[in-house]
Amino acid sequence: MRHGFFAKIAVVTLAAGTVLAQAPPANAPEPGAPATLARRGRAGLRLGRIARALNLTSQQRQQARAIFGQARQSAQPLRQQMQQNRLALRQAALSGGDIQQLATEQGNLSGQLVAIRTQAWVQFYNLLTPGQRVQAAQWN
Repeated sequence: MRHGFFAKIAVVTLAAGTVLAQAPPANAPEPGAPATLARRGRAGLRLGRIARALNLTSQQRQQARAIFGQARQSAQPLRQQMQQNRLALRQAALSGGDIQQLATEQGNLSGQLVAIRTQAWVQFYNLLTPGQRVQAAQWN
């Protein structure tokens, strides 16, 4: 049962990484703009829903915020590198540059993001009581 939970977390993390790794639209707001703040708010809402569903204590909530905040902070340079690499890939596609090397680097960066997110989820999972772990594992 525990293996299945981690496998599901890995799939969700990978899917989230794929979505987050996509290039921002041309009219994307600057960092810190209201839309960016709204995205951070949605992340807080997701954590809030998880906290309510698992009936987390205030200490667990605080630790979870710290874990996911640290993961977000650790991932920020990687997200910036991925954005620069995406731009280089677009340029390489237009000018005949080394697409394979850039694509390999993009995949490596994406894998690093998945590892950061998965490690954060493992730390979060380790905060849970046995009963909360059972409940989280049933979220198929």
